[in-house]
Amino acid sequence: MIESLEKAIDTYNRLAPDNDRIRKSVEGKLRIVEIRLRDGNGYNFIMEGVTAHSLKEGRCNEKADIIVDSTSEILEGIMKGEVSPFKAMARREIVIHAPIMDLLLMKKLFSA
Repeated sequence: MIESLEKAIDTYNRLAPDNDRIRKSVEGKLRIVEIRLRDGNGYNFIMEGVTAHSLKEGRCNEKADIIVDSTSEILEGIMKGEVSPFKAMARREIVIHAPIMDLLLMKKLFSA
């Protein structure tokens, strides 16, 4: 799982600075993201403007701005494009606790 998250973060970091729509929507924003896996541990990282960084295993020590709750299988499937994030949300296979604009930010990260 951590390899898939690292790859998604690397792709986002490579593409986001050159994408006007993404850059405008995340400029000046700092978000702590926590991924809670129902079938295992979890991960956390920071999204700061067009850069995602500091991926760590485990829960974050600070209050997360965005919480992603799912299984590793569903999250991997979404990142690989094998699972529709909207169908997974409708089935409650993935739940994202965040304001709507941050929800769109997560979509951009996982589909970058």
